[in-house]
Order: sequence, then C-alpha cells, then structure tokens
Amino acid sequence: MTTDRSTDKSTVSVVLPLLECEDTVLNLVEEVHQRITVKIPGAEIVAVDAGSRDHTWGILRELTTAYDELKIYRSKDPMPVGGASLRGFLEATGKFVFHLEPHCPWRVDLFWDMARLRANAGRGAVFAVRGPSLRGMKEKVSDRLFRDEALDGLTVDIPDTGFPAQLFSKTDFDKIQILMPPDLLAPGLTLFLLFRSFNREVHLMKPDGLHELKRSRREPPPCFTSLAAFRDSIHQIKEVRRNLERIQGLLDLR
Repeated sequence: MTTDRSTDKSTVSVVLPLLECEDTVLNLVEEVHQRITVKIPGAEIVAVDAGSRDHTWGILRELTTAYDELKIYRSKDPMPVGGASLRGFLEATGKFVFHLEPHCPWRVDLFWDMARLRANAGRGAVFAVRGPSLRGMKEKVSDRLFRDEALDGLTVDIPDTGFPAQLFSKTDFDKIQILMPPDLLAPGLTLFLLFRSFNREVHLMKPDGLHELKRSRREPPPCFTSLAAFRDSIHQIKEVRRNLERIQGLLDLR
C-alpha cells in the first residue's frame, strides 16, 4: 500500500460512523490521527454522525480546526449507524477504506496488521474476526439466531456475523455499492456477503489479545442492540441474498 502525494485521491480513508459519542469521539479521532493518518501522507478521516442528539456533532466541528484530514458529515435525522457507515464509504476518496464499527473491540492500530495482510496477498479485502474472548453469552445467542434466520443454506462459511473492522479497496466497493441497502444495518456482514458473491478475494484475520481494548466491550454489534433492530437486520440480509440470487439468475440466462 504505497503513498503518493501527487495523486488527487487520498491513500487511505478511515471511516468512523458515530452515534451519541460525545464522551469518546475526541479520543477516537486523536487516536486515529496519532496511530494512522499522521503516518500516511494524504490519508483522511471520514466521520459521519448518524443524527446524534448529544454534543457529538459540535465536538466534531471543533476537531476540524485541529485535524486537517478530518472530514465530517451529518444526518439531520437519526439513522441506523450502518447508514452512517455507507455514507462514509460513498464520501471516502481513498484508494483503500478502513472501517471501524461502533463498539469495535480493538485498538485502531489494528489497521497496520490488516494492511500488511492485504499487501502480502496483493488483492482482496480483509475482515477482522472476533475470537472467543470477545464473544459473551449475548454475542453467542445473537450469532446463532442470526445464522439460523438469515444465513441458513449458505455454502459460504461465515466466521463472524459482526466483522467489527474491515479494510477494502474503494474500487471493489464501487462495484457492489448499488446493492448496499441505503438504511444499512449490518455493514460488515453485508460487505462480506457481497464481496464473496462477486468473487472478490476475502482474507480473515483474528487479532490477538494485544489489540484488545482494556475496557470491556461485551456488547453485541450495534444492529443487535434491540429486538426490533435485530429483526430488521435479519430481514435486510435476507433481501440482500434475494437480490444476489436474482442477479445470478440473470447471469445464468446469458
């Protein structure tokens, strides 16, 4: 992953979807700056506020005066955090996109291990997979239900239904973004399914304990934090699968 200031496009876009993050957003942006973007010429931070009612947006506006690489966007009305992720992907100008979902259990410097894996492979996307230490009872139950309801019958192995961190090329995303639901609820899983369905190479990485945050992050993925959101996520993944089947059917007719 080379860096070149002569290009109009930034090299890496770090996408941060945010909702009600007034207590954490300052430290998060500072950490991304210190550990990633300051080390990569042309890198950018794309922060998208999903309609927070607290002071998240005000803090982001103040941070733009301190960090030139910070680009901020906001939804006037509350939206799914996954929708903020999708807005970030669309606004990103980087050759590569590094996406950290809310409640991601790892430090942001996980990026470097993911970037090395991708560089060694030469192509494809990298998805971080949660290990047993990050899967409490809630995660295991929601994971099992999600597999039974939305992923039944898939021949593709799904090692994680959350995928809290992903690294992929913007070019690969542009080829599948038309199939991303505008009210996206489960961005990591949706990206994984679409990349695999279109034969994009996918690499899995299980971060070791050194990357885990000290504070407990035993919460399930944001799309599973309420029964209604969980149900909507299942319906949405089913719709993505139906769209993929329709496309495959059209291709088979050619």
